[in-house]
Amino acid sequence: MDDMVRQRFGENSYERVDGNVQSSKKHTALQKFNSEKQRFVFLLEARACLPSIKLTSVDVVIIFGSDWSPMNDIKSLQKITIDSQREQIMTFRLYSCSTMEEKILMLARHEKTRHTKLQNINRSSCHMLLKW
Repeated sequence: MDDMVRQRFGENSYERVDGNVQSSKKHTALQKFNSEKQRFVFLLEARACLPSIKLTSVDVVIIFGSDWSPMNDIKSLQKITIDSQREQIMTFRLYSCSTMEEKILMLARHEKTRHTKLQNINRSSCHMLLKW
């Protein structure tokens, strides 16, 4: 994501916060994003969603580095504060094609993993994921 955004829009077009970023760097990234108009992409890893994050003027949210369960990503997004002028904010989940993550999302869509932990998936589903 970093490379694509940097190459396409430039180094000053985005900020990134992931689960390993120190709180001082996170605070600086949030200030830059919220105050500088040329920064229009905020890359936020699902693990880094904390109540201390407040984003203003957000129209679209893209989740990356997400959890196996789509419900956990929704819970992560509910932790942060998003102030937007729009009535509805579009949310996308970024994942790669032909990966286990895609297959698990397909299973989740059919509610096979929605309420179970990954360790509790039945044997046939486990074999199907490994073959994938």
